[in-house]
Amino acid sequence: MKFLIFSHRFFGVRMKRFWFTALLASLWGGLCYGATIDTKSLGYNGGENAHPHNLSSLNTGGGIHAPSGGETQICKFCHTPHGAASKPLWNRPDPVGPNGDGSFPLYGGSDDLVIDDPEVVGDSKYGQNPYPNGASRMCMSCHDGVTAIGEVVNGPEVQLNREMSVEGTIDLSVSHPISFVYNSTVAGLINAQKNNGGTNTYQLPGSNALLDGQDRMQCNSCHNPHVDTRNDSGTYDLPMWRKYTGVENVDYEWTCEQCHVGGSTSAGIYWGSPTVNDHHDLISP
Repeated sequence: MKFLIFSHRFFGVRMKRFWFTALLASLWGGLCYGATIDTKSLGYNGGENAHPHNLSSLNTGGGIHAPSGGETQICKFCHTPHGAASKPLWNRPDPVGPNGDGSFPLYGGSDDLVIDDPEVVGDSKYGQNPYPNGASRMCMSCHDGVTAIGEVVNGPEVQLNREMSVEGTIDLSVSHPISFVYNSTVAGLINAQKNNGGTNTYQLPGSNALLDGQDRMQCNSCHNPHVDTRNDSGTYDLPMWRKYTGVENVDYEWTCEQCHVGGSTSAGIYWGSPTVNDHHDLISP
């Protein structure tokens, strides 16, 4: 055992990094090279894969992808085994953002958010640089609508049939707040606002996996970028939904109620509401 530990230290590789790399290599092979997996999952799938995040020329759908005869690798648009920009082996540049300087707007200007109150923001860290952070910043390197989707860190820019659409561009000023710490302290501070006229009650999610390693709410708290959950029939419209049973209302309700007591029936949460602010006004006092 001492020899093994010494040998790994000698080559400058910690054991946990070794196993992480081995795991990622396994996932790379499974997702990119034809392993038998759910057809909703991002991967070759025997040549039948119209996943919106399959940007290769092998995409069999009508979304953004490389033209016929172009790039055939599926994973490289987000990941690279060498020369990565950041974890997890990220192959995307830092997002340009709508302001052109890598910055993004806070939700609704953040004036009515408890997590941005002077007494709370020190714990929630909402809007603090870099913002967004973690997995959400990775998402915005495509979904900011500005950064070239075909641009990668390791390798030349990949030519695509078109760039991000308006529908695929995420405006964080009208989206559920992200990249903030949501722990017992922050939840307690939010619930304390009920004494000042607030109506919602909040709790910590039942699954710790919904928050990242720093207890932050991120895009992937609700979404799984590797699984396309929408269907062609229109009976399931939640995009790349992390909690997937095939029943839209059940999955949406479950996701909301992880933090919002009362789920989608609590004040301010209306799936399919005619006004965008009703749908996103989730953490107001």
